[in-house]
Amino acid sequence: MSARFDWFSGVWPAMVTPMGDEGQLRLESVGPLVEKFVREGAGGLYLCGSTGQGPLMTVAERKLVAEVAVRASAGRLPVMVQVGGVRLEECLELARHAAEIGADAVSSVVPVYYPPSLRSAMDHFRRVASETPLPFYAYNFLVPNCSVDEFTTALLEVPQVRGLKFTNRDPYQLARLKIVSGGRLNVLSGADETFLASQAQGADGTIGSTQNIALPMFCAVEAAAAAGQWDAARAGMLRIVQLVHDVTIAFGAAGLHAVLTDEGIPCGNPRPPLPTLTPEARTQALQLFRRLATLE
Repeated sequence: MSARFDWFSGVWPAMVTPMGDEGQLRLESVGPLVEKFVREGAGGLYLCGSTGQGPLMTVAERKLVAEVAVRASAGRLPVMVQVGGVRLEECLELARHAAEIGADAVSSVVPVYYPPSLRSAMDHFRRVASETPLPFYAYNFLVPNCSVDEFTTALLEVPQVRGLKFTNRDPYQLARLKIVSGGRLNVLSGADETFLASQAQGADGTIGSTQNIALPMFCAVEAAAAAGQWDAARAGMLRIVQLVHDVTIAFGAAGLHAVLTDEGIPCGNPRPPLPTLTPEARTQALQLFRRLATLE
């Protein structure tokens, strides 16, 4: 594990990648975005995943985003770089780059486009994990006809595997991960709307999209649960669920970009084929966010 960080925990934004009006990277917004997350108490940063539009960027662009974010973090937060993609050679190149720039871990989706078998998924993970000395985190559990028990057992045989980002709405499956692994996997939940349930079922932390715009809400729920203040934790979680439903799901990445831009960190619109917002939809998304994001 990184000398600076041990077992990952806390609330991690799956950081959006700021864009310009023509879809170009807006790297000057990455630093302020990182500062916002540091100020709000993030547990770490997850780069170039689905929310960060990694699949829509070139290898060179993904490297730039990772470089700027790691430099801006300056050791204050652990940084995990999602390096998965279609071509294995590109995944390996991105993994090596993450280690070279001082990231704290690498993560990868299973091979995309072609449905993987358990064997091919683990072979992919093994190749990526072996490319660097960094801890490796699998991303999600998307192997057809494979139980979570089988997946967990196979994943534990991958060199340098430390855990996974588990984006699944079923906390039972997450609990099976922890049980079957004997607690050896550092599990970070990825379904924003099941954050509290996932914590109760064994998640060590969380990585998600809504955390870009509502990180203090997640931190407040986590703190309330840790203090045994269950009425407050449940009330805060219900507000998060409504926010996920009304903003993150209803307006997608464009809604997240709009809220952050409104807060003074220009993030533009996501790249096609992700949809953008009409002026009317943008106004509606901002109004819903402002109403739901208050902690009173």
